[in-house]
Amino acid sequence: MGEIRKNYFYNVVVNVLNSLLPLVSFPYISRILMPEGMGKAQFVLNVAQYFVVFAALGIPLYGVREIAKSKHDPKAFTTTFREILVISGGSSLVVTVVYLLLIWNLHPFNTAPHLYFLVGTLIFFNFLNVDWLFSGLELFKKISIRSIVIKVLSLLGLFLLVKDEGDLEEYLSITVFSFLGYHLWNFFDSHKYFVQGTGNLQLRRHIKPILLNFGVLFAISIYTVFDTVLLGLLADAESVGYYVAAVKISKVIIPVITSLGVVVLPKLSLAMHQDNQQAVQQLVKKSFWYINLLAIPAFLGLFAFAKEFISLFSGPAYNGAIVPMKLLSPLVVLIGLAHLFAFQLLIPAKKERSYLYAVATGSICCLALNIILVPQYGVIGAAIANLSAEFIITLMAFCFVRRFFKLNLAWGRFFIRIMYVGIIFGLVAMGCRLVSSESLVILGIGVPVCFLLYVFMIMFIEKDTDLRSFASEQLHRLFGQ
Repeated sequence: MGEIRKNYFYNVVVNVLNSLLPLVSFPYISRILMPEGMGKAQFVLNVAQYFVVFAALGIPLYGVREIAKSKHDPKAFTTTFREILVISGGSSLVVTVVYLLLIWNLHPFNTAPHLYFLVGTLIFFNFLNVDWLFSGLELFKKISIRSIVIKVLSLLGLFLLVKDEGDLEEYLSITVFSFLGYHLWNFFDSHKYFVQGTGNLQLRRHIKPILLNFGVLFAISIYTVFDTVLLGLLADAESVGYYVAAVKISKVIIPVITSLGVVVLPKLSLAMHQDNQQAVQQLVKKSFWYINLLAIPAFLGLFAFAKEFISLFSGPAYNGAIVPMKLLSPLVVLIGLAHLFAFQLLIPAKKERSYLYAVATGSICCLALNIILVPQYGVIGAAIANLSAEFIITLMAFCFVRRFFKLNLAWGRFFIRIMYVGIIFGLVAMGCRLVSSESLVILGIGVPVCFLLYVFMIMFIEKDTDLRSFASEQLHRLFGQ
């Protein structure tokens, strides 16, 4: 568990940074580009990101598992890496060609080809993304430091180069750099972990499991990437701007909530490979307590203070994002639980097919609801479609987990906690609005008060001793040393 704590620390650092930097950059960019410009930029990025999903296949998930399994055998590890890398390079090249043909020949993509070509470099250089290698080797310190350096440089670039509403190309260039710079750094460092003389490459053995993982990631991308593209096609750029504001603020804490899962994934893969059920149970319970501790107050805080968060971080021009943000706030809990069920249980246990059924069902639901609701309700319809998809996927993933694993999780207390914390946070929000109408003042009073009340309830009123013990451990780690 000491190694998990160390890796968890590094992963939390980078994920906290991933959460904090948007709190600095997004208020600036959203006010510079305004809803329409923000919508255009995000539409172009999401089109490219959707093709990146195809270029990546299922390698980001599959690679972590395979590297974790083979890392103690240097020759097998090196062969596995090179085989996966060859597949990644081939898929990146093929998908890039398809992307270029699309940009040249289809409207509305050919109306601004220079922007699409710029972000298209993410597709061609996708093979540089070897994050899965370092995660499988549990080298979280290295990737954390590199991620921090690149993101800070990108943030400085935003403030120096993006000055007015017409600086769309500069914004997209910096966004591309934030991805490619990090991946390039990792790629050139990867060679030091290999040995020579690994023998012939056998690509075929990876194809089926990679495609299964790709099916999962493709289905997920429909409600995480393609939903924005579809909104842009069915509505307008301004609606995309509102939607992006609501999604970014609603999901800002999610990297922190899923950070423990990223760290325990190699351990869970190894424990399942060794059929160590006791280790699996222990790791899963810790993840569940962690989701309890963070996701519930995050969801209810985002819902209670949605108006103030939108006003402070996006500006008054984004009032159209308030209702979508309220609708999307439960994603914090749903995505946390889905990450537990899928990426910490089903996928390490090689049950990708089960999770594929769940995400395929949710994706079909998302597509259907977008097509039905967006033309009439715009961004609110897109938010309802996204929330419905995540709920269906989480529920189905839980049902599949119950078929394969015997887990004793305190669900009754989980839902009771949501109800009473929601009432308390709502009352605090109402009281703060009586004191002031300024968003900064309301959040400055309301968030600390809600935090202190939540800690008090967990430590002194709650009867869930496991959660209380886990919370005490985290508070001691945060403030005790």
